[in-house]
Amino acid sequence: MAAPKGNKFWLLRSKHGRDKIFVSPKLLWEAACEYFEWAEKNPIKDPRSFGQRKIQRPFTIEGLCVYVGANTAFLRQFEDGLKGKEDAESKDFSTIIGTIKDVIFTQQYSNAAIGVLKENIVSRKLGLADRQEVKSEAVPPSDIDYSKLDDATLENIVKARSGPSSGTVV
Repeated sequence: MAAPKGNKFWLLRSKHGRDKIFVSPKLLWEAACEYFEWAEKNPIKDPRSFGQRKIQRPFTIEGLCVYVGANTAFLRQFEDGLKGKEDAESKDFSTIIGTIKDVIFTQQYSNAAIGVLKENIVSRKLGLADRQEVKSEAVPPSDIDYSKLDDATLENIVKARSGPSSGTVV
C-alpha cells in the first residue's frame, strides 16, 4: 500500500543522511595516530626472505582510509567540502587533515631517503618524479626557401616526403 498523498512522514525521521565517520577533529587525529601506531607495529614481511626480514610499513592515505573504514573518495569529498568554510570545526578538520598528510609525506620521504623504502616508487607516489620537457623548434615546410638548397638536399626532401619506396622486397 502506498503512503497517502500529502503525508509528512519524512518529518518523523530521527536523522537525515548518513552518520559522520569523524564527529570531531580530535577523533580524526586520534584515529590517524592509532593507524600510525598500527603501521609501525605491523611491518611487512619480505617474501624474498621467506618472512624472516621485516620492512617498515609506509604510512599512506589509502592505508589510513582502510584502517578507519572509509575510502579515499570519501576523504577527498570530505576535504573538498571543507573548502571555503569559516567555522572553527571546519578549520580544525582542515588543519588535522593537512597535518596527517604532512606526517605521511615525511615518513615516506624520510624512509625513501635512507633506503628503507624504494626511492623511485615513493618519489612517484609523492609527486616528486623528475620530469623533463623537451621542446623542438621545427621549421614548418612552408617557411623553407627551396631556391637556396642544393640538388642533393632537394632530392632527400622529395624522398622523405614520398615515404617508403614501393620497391620489391627480395
